[in-house]
Parts: sequence; C-alpha cells; structure tokens
Amino acid sequence: MVDTKLNLSVKLNIKREQFALKADLSLPLENMTACFGPSGAGKTTFLRHLVGLDKSPKTSIVLDGDILQDDDSFIETHRRNLGFVDQNPFLFDHLNVEQNIMLSAKNFSTVINKDLLSELKECLKIDNLMSRKVSRLSGGEKQRVAILRSLISLPKVVLWDEPLSAVGYKQKESLIPYLKNTCARLRIPIIYVTHSIDEILNYSDQIIIINDGKAEFSKNISQSLTKVQIPYLNRKGISVFLDAKVIRNDNRYGITIIETGIGRLSIPECQFEVGQRFRVRILSDDVSITLSKSKDSSISNIFKVKVKKIATDSKHMKIITLESGSAQIKARITKKSSEILNLELNDEVFAQIKTVAITY
Repeated sequence: MVDTKLNLSVKLNIKREQFALKADLSLPLENMTACFGPSGAGKTTFLRHLVGLDKSPKTSIVLDGDILQDDDSFIETHRRNLGFVDQNPFLFDHLNVEQNIMLSAKNFSTVINKDLLSELKECLKIDNLMSRKVSRLSGGEKQRVAILRSLISLPKVVLWDEPLSAVGYKQKESLIPYLKNTCARLRIPIIYVTHSIDEILNYSDQIIIINDGKAEFSKNISQSLTKVQIPYLNRKGISVFLDAKVIRNDNRYGITIIETGIGRLSIPECQFEVGQRFRVRILSDDVSITLSKSKDSSISNIFKVKVKKIATDSKHMKIITLESGSAQIKARITKKSSEILNLELNDEVFAQIKTVAITY
C-alpha cells in the first residue's frame, strides 16, 4: 500500500443543548481512517468541522502544518482543498452530472486528469449518466457521482460520510477496495464514516471512535472495537475483535485456517490469500466452556484457556474473560453453568467456538 501519510490535529469542545463533543486528537492520516460510533454521537459534526461547513468556538484544526481554524483564523471550505461526500450528497439539480463534476474542478482550479476521469466513470458505473439531470438520478447514483466529484479535484484528503449507504451490497463490496486502492495510488488519505463493522474490519487501517461525547483515535482497531460498548454492536453479547492471518484455505471443506492471538482457528472460507492479514469478530454468546477437551464434538475450535475474570452481566448471566496466548475472548454463560463448572480465577478450562460463528 502506498504511504499517504498527512498529519492532522483537531481540538473541539462543542456544547449544545443535549449534545456535546470533545476532541483532542493528533494523528497521521494513513490510507483509510474509519470514523465509527452510534447514531447522533457527532460523526457528521466532526467531519463538517474538518471541511469547514460548521464552525464552533475554541476549535483548532491543523492539516499537515496548515492552520484551517484557530482562535484567529478560519479558512473557508472552498480553500481547504478537501473532498467531501455528505450522507445526502449535495448536487446542483439544475445541472447535469458532467456539469456538477466540472464545477467542482473549477472551484478548486484543478486541471482535469482525463485518464483518471475516464477510469472513475467506468469503475463507478456512471459513464452513461454524464448527460443526465441530477433530479433523475437514484440515491445510489447520486452517491457515486458525489464520490467521483470529491476525487477529481485531487484533494489533500477525502472525507466520506457513509458515502455508499444507498448502494447495493454486492456493488459496495467491489467499490470500497477499488476506491481505497485508487486513493492510495493518488496519495489521498480517506476519513470514512461507517456503521458497518465489516467495512471497518476489512478495509480500515486505523480508527476514530466517537462515543459518549468524545472522540478517540487508535491504530489498534481490534482492541478499540472490543472496548467500545454500543448496543447494536453487542446485541448478541460482547464482541471481541482479533487480528488474524491466513495460514491456509481448505477448499475441500470450505474453511480457512487462521492464526490469531488466541491460537489457530478455523473459520468459514474467506476471500483472503495465504499470508494476508485481516480481523475477525467473536461474540461472547458463541463461546462455551468445558472442563475437559471434547473428542466427539462437531465444534472444531477447542483450545485451552485460563479464567482471568468473572463478572455479572445480569441477575442470571455471567461474563467470563478467558485468556489464551497473547489475547482474550469472552464467554457469556448462565449463572447455573458457572456454578456447575465451579469456575474460579486462574482455572484452566477449554473454550469452544463453532467455525460458522466467527465472522469477518
């Protein structure tokens, strides 16, 4: 992957009625930075301040040494050289697609790279839409046009706020890696707002989590997602995320063997090649505990672990933190099961995870 590193410093202290967001971040923008958090936490507000569409007191934004905002100065949006796609892309209805795109380049005084324009039109599947009025576009078509428009001016950074939410799953699955690779080739880092765990696990290189009124940055995506408590993320128990590397693909049985911090695991066959790194998700409701290793079970992932913590999840449920190797997972079991097993701290037991339960 081409290095697209720029340094970004952001200080925000926004206080409104029933809303607050505090940020004190200094980070390198490398390839794709995910921006994640629950609805209403402030992800869009964060991006709109970066791009200059929102303005708040006591704000400091510095990009690669250039002061975009501080107590004494404020650079207008059209002078920041940033590409922005909002959740609901703003396109000029009285212009057609091509005119919208050319207007963007004109605003940034950019000479259009015709080869890049031709490539983006083809890959975003909008080459047949160039003469169409914006009012006749679908939601997904508008988003794809907005993405092209954000890139054609060759900005310093692109900031995309759920830019493919109206695009079908299959098309999205091919577009995201293409856009990431294209931006890396053009040396344009991405800040990408998403609610999709799959997109974060498979494509992001680092993460900004916005939750409970504050923004935090981390290069360790797996650790950060494991710590955050967001209801829809943990509706089947607590999520644990692990870095993984493909060891081999077993085409006969349709499974992939991976190496993780807790050891080798089998998962449903994935599209990654041997040696490729990615991330997996394990839910506490999908982990069971036995005192001895089962020999006649359909479960493939059975390995020795040590009990590191026993916590109460509810009146009749326990959360057991289990350690193996350099990582931990969690099992949510009933209070009855915990008492039957007579679990105590530092006990050595066996964890079981069904192959089909591990997602990525």
